[in-house]
Amino acid sequence: MHVTWYMRDIFNALRYCHDKKIIHKNVIPPNLFLARTYRGESVKLLGFSSAVEAKHGDGCYGSVGTVGYRAPETTFVHGYHCGVDVFASGCIVYNLLTGSHPHYFATGKDPSFVSEGWRVLSSQAKDLAIKLLTYDDRDRITAAQALDHDFFFDGSRVGIKFPLTIAVHGLAEFTRQKMWETVTLDSNTLSIN
Repeated sequence: MHVTWYMRDIFNALRYCHDKKIIHKNVIPPNLFLARTYRGESVKLLGFSSAVEAKHGDGCYGSVGTVGYRAPETTFVHGYHCGVDVFASGCIVYNLLTGSHPHYFATGKDPSFVSEGWRVLSSQAKDLAIKLLTYDDRDRITAAQALDHDFFFDGSRVGIKFPLTIAVHGLAEFTRQKMWETVTLDSNTLSIN
């Protein structure tokens, strides 16, 4: 299966949520579930425990996301909107396409794309990643706009030159590691009476 199919499922889920004025707030690999059915594979979005209703005007405030997937605007005083989910999905896109994480620091600039895998991506793949990871949330594309991007309609499927199985394995390993850290943390906080 090609990375475009996985990302299309994620953006469809986000578009649905955003159309219903729901901000997921924690789009990360452990909250993605690869479902296998008789029709093939699909990605399901899980982990809605921190989701909130999108507010008009000032936006939402409070904690949001996981470090490494957190959008820059979450640190601003003006609040955040659905763009936080799009930014996090951009981190996942970058990871699936390159096998690494985008180098993002709270510098007031767009993330730098310096990984080895970045150089071999198609122009459509690079353009999508850049538009998803734009620092200024007012300039970032929406989930619906991402679904209309040329990356999803490129018949030659040149969006990825990094082996998908390695990228998916990397996400699976990240998920296992985070789950182990959670189990370890939970076992360290248990008390026996």
